[in-house]
Amino acid sequence: MPMIDIFAASDLFPAGADRQLGEELTLAVLRAEGVVKPGPFHLNNTAAYIHRMPPSAVQTAASSAARTVRVQIVTPPGALNRDGQKQLVKEATEIVTKISGDPTQAGRTWVLLTEAAEGGWGLPVLRSGERSLQRSLLRHGTGVEPLVDVSGSTRVILWTWRGVKSTRPEEVHGFEARRFGSRTRLRRC
Repeated sequence: MPMIDIFAASDLFPAGADRQLGEELTLAVLRAEGVVKPGPFHLNNTAAYIHRMPPSAVQTAASSAARTVRVQIVTPPGALNRDGQKQLVKEATEIVTKISGDPTQAGRTWVLLTEAAEGGWGLPVLRSGERSLQRSLLRHGTGVEPLVDVSGSTRVILWTWRGVKSTRPEEVHGFEARRFGSRTRLRRC
């Protein structure tokens, strides 16, 4: 899932704007990734960390209290194609500019896109095959979502669709899963 870090002087955004900033940037990332209708898994795991720093902690060669903003977005490997990258930089800059209330902020907003290395990301409950299965389910537009259930020290992935829950995603939406090594292929039943 994408992770977003926003670094700015503490007085750059209005008081109480953190929720709006986090929500709008999170939804922009999901749109750029092609997630048409974010489900609970996306909404609960795509996170924005807002770092409000003392104005003197944001420096440039020209100013000891610079008004620059750094938005760094880390995504899983291959989550953004080139069009998605361009869309995300544009939208993130527009969001920061709008919320700051300064129309000139766009020229001082840096959006850095970072792709995590394969194997260097993920929820501990999603094994490689399960991530592949999740991508396949989302690509097929099934609406099937993983739901993590933590019971004591045991982690179980429940797949949900229209209120039906199962530990086998193919049971909840008429899909048959066939594993080939670490890859999973789906076909409709």
